[in-house]
Amino acid sequence: MDNGFISAGGGAFENLDALRRVAEVIHGAQAFVPALIKQDRPAMVINAGSKHGITYPPGNPAYNVTKANVRSLTESLACELRELNDCPVSAHLLIPGFTYTGMTSGLYRKTPNRVDT
Repeated sequence: MDNGFISAGGGAFENLDALRRVAEVIHGAQAFVPALIKQDRPAMVINAGSKHGITYPPGNPAYNVTKANVRSLTESLACELRELNDCPVSAHLLIPGFTYTGMTSGLYRKTPNRVDT
């Protein structure tokens, strides 16, 4: 499962390191999908998205961009895999509901420049 990166806070003009890490989910797909295809057995790629990749609420553009990237990559990957002859691999986007994590705690909100991977 790919999850992209997680970032606390950060507008379009701040937290540039977080914004640069948006593309990291692509590395997971490039590293694992060719091997999954070569094994010639059924397999799934499951990428963890978020409603923020669909609705883009204000307050955390870096996170929204990341999750939009995850969604776009997953949809493109799913299409490409379907177009391969007899490919046993499929790609899926998981968009869970609200999940309480350290990112949602008061302590986390006190460190807006923190970036977790």
